[in-house]
Amino acid sequence: MTQLTLTRTDEEVAAAYADAYASGDLDALRDLLAPDVVSRLLMPGDLRTLTGADAFLEELAGAITGVDAARRHSASVVPIGEKFTTRSQLVLEAGGGRYHLAHLEVVTVRDGLVVAIDGVCTGFRPVGERR
Repeated sequence: MTQLTLTRTDEEVAAAYADAYASGDLDALRDLLAPDVVSRLLMPGDLRTLTGADAFLEELAGAITGVDAARRHSASVVPIGEKFTTRSQLVLEAGGGRYHLAHLEVVTVRDGLVVAIDGVCTGFRPVGERR
């Protein structure tokens, strides 16, 4: 019996990453990230660099701890050369409040895995607040 292997295009990998990130699906993210992925994230008051899928997933898990509910607002992907911009927006409920979180990232995909993420994050902002 021949085993059929389906491969995703780089854009499909980037789109799956954006969707998994926006929905907080840590298992799907683990399948999409290279073991040595490098993430650089500029967020209010901090520039954070993480190396490795485990470090990335631990950071994300910590960020969503205490979130009562999350609703993906949107996730999108646009190719730019050999990379992809991904945009993820979520509405979170935590501690009785509602918060908006937005990410804009440049994602590099190689051999079917996300190998680099360079992003900007708004941080948790109360819904309706503009700055």
